[in-house]
Amino acid sequence: MNSTILVLHTTLEHSKKEGFTLKDRDMLLASCPSNILEYRNPKDIETTLLGRFLLFKGLVSLGFSGFELTKITYDVYHKPIIKALPEVYFNITHSGDRVLCAISKECRLGIDIEQYLQPDISNFKEHFTSSQWEEIFYHEQPEILFYKYWVQKEALLKADGRGLSVSLKHIEVQNNRSIIDTTLWYLYTLDIDASQYCSWIATEQPSEILVMDVTDLP
Repeated sequence: MNSTILVLHTTLEHSKKEGFTLKDRDMLLASCPSNILEYRNPKDIETTLLGRFLLFKGLVSLGFSGFELTKITYDVYHKPIIKALPEVYFNITHSGDRVLCAISKECRLGIDIEQYLQPDISNFKEHFTSSQWEEIFYHEQPEILFYKYWVQKEALLKADGRGLSVSLKHIEVQNNRSIIDTTLWYLYTLDIDASQYCSWIATEQPSEILVMDVTDLP
């Protein structure tokens, strides 16, 4: 039987249009890193708050309506966790105007999204295996394949949870599966504004992905 993963997503534009109440904003701020208001880019503050809001909506959807976001803590790799709800796994990502949160009661996961820009992909060669880089280099749309591999690797890195102690270069992906150490991970692409963004999710078990466009902000 497949696990169920809920992916919630929304945009900064929509959140600004609807706005948070003062009470909501205070609650979200209290759940964020203590230095959030010191972020240089105001957009980073808003995407962090919106990510926490999506997490709150996800917890409600899973039946944890009474949970306080202030109980979020961090593990030794600085990954946010909910000690009071050890059965809940979540991950948040954002790029451009998009913010996503994946949440599940059944398996570890990682999610990543990147807006299609026009980077000098040669600067990232060291993060790919020789076969991956050759495939990218000779592809008819090298930037598209670059983003696919990059986002898959980032999602896998987040799912593994050990951060930069795992090298992106040594992450192999075949048929949307990857093995890191002895753990088999499954990869699923997400159709979220796919003409502008590349997004993937990595899960520890075969999964059914339920995507929710959050439009009813407070």
